[in-house]
Amino acid sequence: MHVSNRRSPWGFYKTTNAISLHSVQALGIIATPRSIRQNGASLPVVPENGELSSIDIYCGKEQPPWQRAISGRKNDWDVLQKATVGLFQRQKPVLEAGELAKLHETIRKLQNSYAGPFIYEYYKQKILSKGMSILRDRIRQSKGKRLTRSLEEVWGNIFVDILPLLDAILFLVKTREGITIRQTTLAAFRDQVVLKLNIEDALSSEAAEVPLGVKHMLLILYNVNDVFPPNKNKLRLESLLARTIVPFLGFKGLYCGNSMPLIESSEPQLIAKRRSNDGGRRISRPFSIQPCQLDTLNEMFLTALRKQQE
Repeated sequence: MHVSNRRSPWGFYKTTNAISLHSVQALGIIATPRSIRQNGASLPVVPENGELSSIDIYCGKEQPPWQRAISGRKNDWDVLQKATVGLFQRQKPVLEAGELAKLHETIRKLQNSYAGPFIYEYYKQKILSKGMSILRDRIRQSKGKRLTRSLEEVWGNIFVDILPLLDAILFLVKTREGITIRQTTLAAFRDQVVLKLNIEDALSSEAAEVPLGVKHMLLILYNVNDVFPPNKNKLRLESLLARTIVPFLGFKGLYCGNSMPLIESSEPQLIAKRRSNDGGRRISRPFSIQPCQLDTLNEMFLTALRKQQE
């Protein structure tokens, strides 16, 4: 029986593919900025063989990585979600004896698993969405002065009772882009609760009639520096503060009781000018692919590079 000594064409194809990926990786390092990744997300796990058909790409209708990671340690995720969401469901939340240590152990287990990089994303997308929905339902039906009173009560609940416990539970969790768990929670409260209400009408009365708790809330939320320059939500918050705090110095200028500044700031024009000056250099080809595809390709390139070094 004659046995052929010819190498398998499939093996030759895989080797050539790895070399090609290595070459493209060199270009990717130069042309692909880190900021193009979605929220700085970690790269998906890629099989060692680097085969494209085996990669679980999360583009389009596929679940994002933090949702896929839940299936690996569902019991631990359920424990974390029950404890944190439960804080929003009670007026005066209190942890039981030994509960904090158990939650820290649960978080450490998640951090040492494949799900580790997705804890913060899970908290931001899943837990906070449920928590803010609970808070919003408490004051959804309120209007006028009743709305401001209800909002003051909810703010006292989250600022005095909930935030300190969330900080204590989640201090082990690594966040992104320099923003803390407290800032993430406050930004979610700003965007998903306060600015979802018809609060402009409730604050249309004299500034002196606005409850002190509401003024405190608006000032704290305005000083959450999660974005710069300010986005639409933060500018809307600035206009609310301009009605309640007189005088008020904001991003757009000095306000004296009106929604428009009495003395305008030059900061918006300076930022617009800076942006126009930075827009001279353009990279055309890398941006023709979706960011999630770039993440997957980048991991493939690194896998091919590791195999080359072996």
